[in-house]
Amino acid sequence: MKNLALIVLVLAWLSTTSYSTIAQEKLLTNQKPYGKLWTKVDSLLSMNANADSILSKIDRINTKAYKQNDIPSIIKTIYYKAVLISNNRVKGRYDAIAYVELELKQSKGLLTTLLQSMLADLYLKLANDYSYSSSNKDSLTDNIRLWSKNQIKSRINELLLLSLTNEQSKTVDIRTFDVFDGNAYEERPTLFDYLSYYAIENYKTQDWGRFIKYDPMLFSTDYFLSNPEPKYTVQSIYYRLLKFHR
Repeated sequence: MKNLALIVLVLAWLSTTSYSTIAQEKLLTNQKPYGKLWTKVDSLLSMNANADSILSKIDRINTKAYKQNDIPSIIKTIYYKAVLISNNRVKGRYDAIAYVELELKQSKGLLTTLLQSMLADLYLKLANDYSYSSSNKDSLTDNIRLWSKNQIKSRINELLLLSLTNEQSKTVDIRTFDVFDGNAYEERPTLFDYLSYYAIENYKTQDWGRFIKYDPMLFSTDYFLSNPEPKYTVQSIYYRLLKFHR
């Protein structure tokens, strides 16, 4: 389970990190299981090998991980593959999104939760890409290349909220991952906490919730929670977080 949290930590730069950087940082490799296979992937990355040869090795690990229902290794392979696709193909962001969307359709449980958060980040990077051009008119197709900014934004919003619906994430102690520093546990003790704050930060980045953030200086927690759940998204997420920890 330790590898899962690290996936969440790197979501913010998922689609912009080069695979050579991945090799240098060794974010997820050289860890059991499949240590030898990941070492081979590291070696290929460090040599700037052909992306297809690297992807074939990652696919081998992915196949083994799925057979064993090894969620940490599955999400790890999906992350690596998405980065490689994004950086090594023309319009790679679109292909990476299509790949992760397909994996999401086939997933369940915590894997679904993490893929929803990962996809939201990929869409955010696409929307912020200077080379991304979209029509002001919504498209009636599933082809994201034709989507408007509003459609991209709607999908991001949907994914961020869906990533917070899995009750199982509330039972996953973040200390199990053993990757957080300082007072991280005090601030975000569960996977649910971490994904919630991740969603909030993304809303703030897009200025979708800049004027509706919950501020404990304005009113007490008891007063805040004594009222119905707010209709505004960021306040609603804070509300659920506070309810969860009461």
